[in-house]
Amino acid sequence: MAGKGRTRRALRQAETLIRDAGLSVTMQLTTRPGHATELARRAAESGVGIVVAMGGDGTVREVATGLFGSESTLALIPMGSGDDFARSLGIPRTLPESFELLQSGVVSACDVGEDSSGLFICLSGVGFAAEVAYEAVRSRVFRGSAGYFMGVFKALMGLRPFSMRLHVDDGPREMDALFALVQNTPYCGGGQWMAPAAKLDDGLFDIVIVKPVSRMELVRTLPKVYSGKHIDHPAIEVIRSSTARIETDAPLRKLLDGDVMGSEALDSRVRAGALRVLTPQSSPLVPVGSSLTSSP
Repeated sequence: MAGKGRTRRALRQAETLIRDAGLSVTMQLTTRPGHATELARRAAESGVGIVVAMGGDGTVREVATGLFGSESTLALIPMGSGDDFARSLGIPRTLPESFELLQSGVVSACDVGEDSSGLFICLSGVGFAAEVAYEAVRSRVFRGSAGYFMGVFKALMGLRPFSMRLHVDDGPREMDALFALVQNTPYCGGGQWMAPAAKLDDGLFDIVIVKPVSRMELVRTLPKVYSGKHIDHPAIEVIRSSTARIETDAPLRKLLDGDVMGSEALDSRVRAGALRVLTPQSSPLVPVGSSLTSSP
């Protein structure tokens, strides 16, 4: 559980829901980067059946890293500004409704991405999208949506296409691009429907490539990502592959979910069904197990 902001304010409500439901739950607050991974790994090694991540995509990614490859199941109570992983799974973003899944949800097997720099649950990428995230994090004045739009503005000012060699299942390809996103989830960036056809249990990435266009054309197209209509633009190509390696002549920042990495080459692969998650019965994922209340 992330230990600040909105999540802290929801703690008392969560404790009330737990008490009223008669569940036995141990709560632990994270205090530093990587702490959620340590706690989740320790829980998995101890045989804990359900580990609940209460926070945003960053917290979920850390917990998923700790549970990766184990028999423990990840449950989500979304409390972040983006919550794209929860959105992609069909998990409600209100605390009472997401908490209800602890009793009514089903266990599903979910794909995760593994890159040379670590695991990711939503995406890896290079180019404009990584620069937006970098500039948004650098902003000391603007946070949340304001920080994101400031990041977009600054990244647009420095917009440059780059040449890349993309290695996928079908072989290598060379092309120029403004950015490339290796999507595990259909959503990213706080509700952007970047890869509408992406599925979390098909063993494939949807690689969204935006080829060079003018700044003005990019500005006109960006709002369409919230409806998925950007996919029809002639400068956008989607490639499906279980692997994605991107080589560039000049070093580029790399994005893993919301975290900006150094200039190490992007080298991602799907780990099919490597994460057990608790989902609604209406989730697009196929259930592989029962709910918490019927688990030992």
